This record gives sequence, structure tokens and C-alpha cells, in this order.
Amino acid sequence: MNINIRETIKIALDSIRSNLMRTFLTMLGIIIGIASVIMILGVGNGGKEQIMTTMTSIGSNIVTISVIESRASDNDYLTVDDIASLRNNISSINAATTLITGSGRVENGGRQYSTNITGGTEDLGVIYGSSYSRGRFFSNEEHAAARPVCVIQADSAQMMFGSDDVIGMTINLTIKGKVQPIKIIGVFNPPAGVSTFMNSETTRVTLIMPDTTLMYLMGSNPQYSNALIQASSIDLVDAAGEAAVNMLNTRHNNAERNVYRANSMMNMLDQVNSILGLLTSFIAAVGAIALIVGGIGVMNIMLVSVTERTREIGIRKSLGARTGTIMFQFLTESSFITFIGGLIGLALGVGGAMLIGYFIDVAPIFSLSNIAIAVVFSVAVGLFFGIYPAKKAAKLSPIEALRRD
Repeated sequence: MNINIRETIKIALDSIRSNLMRTFLTMLGIIIGIASVIMILGVGNGGKEQIMTTMTSIGSNIVTISVIESRASDNDYLTVDDIASLRNNISSINAATTLITGSGRVENGGRQYSTNITGGTEDLGVIYGSSYSRGRFFSNEEHAAARPVCVIQADSAQMMFGSDDVIGMTINLTIKGKVQPIKIIGVFNPPAGVSTFMNSETTRVTLIMPDTTLMYLMGSNPQYSNALIQASSIDLVDAAGEAAVNMLNTRHNNAERNVYRANSMMNMLDQVNSILGLLTSFIAAVGAIALIVGGIGVMNIMLVSVTERTREIGIRKSLGARTGTIMFQFLTESSFITFIGGLIGLALGVGGAMLIGYFIDVAPIFSLSNIAIAVVFSVAVGLFFGIYPAKKAAKLSPIEALRRD
């Protein structure tokens, strides 16, 4: 079968140019399908990477110990002594702290700001691994004495004072109607993602203080339902969590009720990664349905093209064109339609992902393999849905084709 590929491509392009509007409308399904798939995968992969980076920056060797409150009695909640025991008696644990959160309002210069507060022991500074632009973290003595001190996030200091040079300044913190002057002893810059982990917002002031102080201000009992521990290495994360739960069970004599749960950042990373992967794949699959619909449109328009060009097919066959040549011609045209549509969809998808990423503050990630698969799939759609029209054109009898108007 001798096929002049250059001539075949020229005829295919001439056919597309002669019916630009109809060809464009046929391409729309392919364009929308490819654009949506590329856009969703780009933004989805970018968001996934951002979440993974955020969680990893918090510390992949961190384990959260939680009290399952539906199973717990008053004697099962964590105490400061529990935390000290975990830190001092388990070799795989490098640091341990209680963890509580609260909210209130702080005042400076007659202006009030909403605030998020995280409370813990002195090990909270070790676990968060924050860098201090000024000052220091609170000490064990300040924690034990429930001193009214805090460290403030650098962005919050800038918002309140217009500078991060605030060491020694006092702010008035109001929680549940109780006003307490709090001295600033440190300014911290959390690693990427830690402020998110602490439920901070750019319009709120973020503070860290001794949990004993925060408990006093909130009028709460010195019992805790959450703690953080830092394993001495990533390899010992599971061992540290298991050892912590076992020690708490022993200290509270409640092993049979499974009151405590250890959840490492590594496990959370795996779970989030799995969920985001499934979600992205599902949405991309939904977008791929548009490609199938577009393929049906291609088959429909190619059938119309076969009908319109019956005499042309008859003339070419009477001049010696073989069945395979005619079939290849129409397959080339259908593939070109979907290929061009795929390229347009790719450009729109990349542009759309960049635009969406700009508004939601996510940097899209485009995989070359995903792009290649999308383009190849668009061509494959053209080939698959072009087979039937191509066969119909190739099987036309020259005599019957020439008789038609």
C-alpha cells in the first residue's frame, strides 16, 4: 500500500480549513475535555504538593497523642506529670508537650485584635522548631509558675506594632471577660505551614504561651486531651507513639478501654496523599468524559464528511486510489482534528490552572507524563472514533460513488 503521507496531510488540512467553523465546533468537546483534565491535574497536584510540604515542614517525626473522649473518664485525661514521664523515660522521644488552644482579644494603643493562642510546655518550641528573630521561648520555670508571658508571631507583631522589635512590651489579653497583661518575651517565625497548623489567620494575632497560664485565663482544670511528642528520628516514629500509649495506659490503668490514640504526621501524610490522589483522579476522570463526548462528535462530523465527499472518493478510487489509502486519509483528518483540539485544550488548561492557582495561592504542577498522555489520548480518540467513518468511506464502490450528486 503506497501512501503519499505529505499529500494526505495536505488534503486533511485543506479539508479542515474549508470548514473552519464546523471543525472548531467539533473540536470543542476535545478542547473542553483536555483543558479540564490538565487544569484539574495541575491545580490538584500543586495543592497536594503544598499540603505535603506544609505537613512535612511541621515535622514528619511528630506524633499526636489524643484522648478518645467518648471512652474516657475524668481520671484518663493527660497531666503535666504524664508528659514529663513520657519525655524522661522513653528513649525514642526527644520532646513532649501538652497542647491546648484558645482564642481571645488583645489590645494595643486602644485598638483590639482577635487572637489565636496555643499553649504548651517549654518543649513546644523544640517541636515546632521555630526560629526566633528576637527574644526567646518561655522556660520550664515560667511554665511551672504560670507566668503571664508569651511569644508572638513576627507577622502579628508587625500588624500590631508596625515592627517586630517588641521584646519586653506588654499587651492586654482578654479571655472570657478576664483581662490579663501579658509580657512579650520572644518573636518567632514559624516554618511554612506551622501557622496553618495552629489555625492562624493573617487577620488574627498568633500567640504561644505556657499552657498553665492559658488554663488559668480560661478557667479550665489542668487536664489535657491532646499532646505532641517528637521522636528522636523518623524511623522511631511508630515506636515512640506505641511506647507513649503503653506508658499512659500503665499510668492510668485503663489499657482495656483503648482510651489513647497515637497518630503520626507520617500516617497523616499517607492518608492525605491517598485521599487527594483519589479525589484528583476522580475529578480528572469526570473531565475525561468530555473527551469521549468529543470523540462522538468527531465520528458524527466525519460521517457527514464522507457523505459530502462521496463523489471525491469515487473519483480517487477510479483513478487507482486503494481502499487503505482512502481509509488512511479519513483517519488522518479525524486525528488532526482531535490533535489540534488537544493542543488548544492543553494551552487553555495550563492557562486556566495558572489563573486558578493565582487566586487560591497554589502553584500548579504540570507533569510531562500527564501532558503527553492527554495529547496522545486526544489523538487516540480521533483514531478510534474515526475508524467507522474511514471504513465506510473506504468501502464505497467507485461506480456507486460517482452516480451520487
